[in-house]
Amino acid sequence: MVPTNPRTTDTCRVPEFLARFDPSNVERLRLTGGDLTQQSGRAFLRVFRLMKHLRALTIYRCKQVSHFIPTLDVVDVCSELGELLVIDASADGEMIDVRYLRGMAAARASMLVKLKFVRIICRVKSLQVSALQLKEYVPRVESGLRTALASDEIDSDEEG
Repeated sequence: MVPTNPRTTDTCRVPEFLARFDPSNVERLRLTGGDLTQQSGRAFLRVFRLMKHLRALTIYRCKQVSHFIPTLDVVDVCSELGELLVIDASADGEMIDVRYLRGMAAARASMLVKLKFVRIICRVKSLQVSALQLKEYVPRVESGLRTALASDEIDSDEEG
C-alpha cells in the first residue's frame, strides 16, 4: 500500500481504503513511500485496532516514520505483531529517530505484546549503532550495511 497520493502530502489515504474492507484477517502489511504523519498515524490507529492478526509490518521508504511509530504502542493495537521491518530508514535525508522505536518497543513489552524481531535497513552508521538499543526490549534486532545491500537486491528483483 502506498500511504499517500503523490499529489498530496498532508493526508494518508491508506487507512481510508483499508477500512472499506475487512482488515481483521490481514497478517502482513507493507507501506511503501509517502508521508506517515501524526495525522495518518491517528487514521491508521482505527484500522490497526481491527487488524487482530497482523504479524508483520514493513515500512519501506516512507517519510516521517518517527511520528508514525507511536501508533503501535497502544494497548489494543496489533497484539500479534511480532515483526517490524523499516527499509531505508534514512531515505531522502530524513533519518528515523530510534528513541521513538525504543519507546514503542518498551511500551509493547510492558503490555506483554512484545515484538520478536526488528530489522532496520539503513546506510547510516550512527543509526545502525543506535538501533542496537532496541535489544533491551526486542530479542532479535538487525541493522547494518549488509542488510541495506540486501534491500537493493530485493528492489531490483521487484522492478525486473
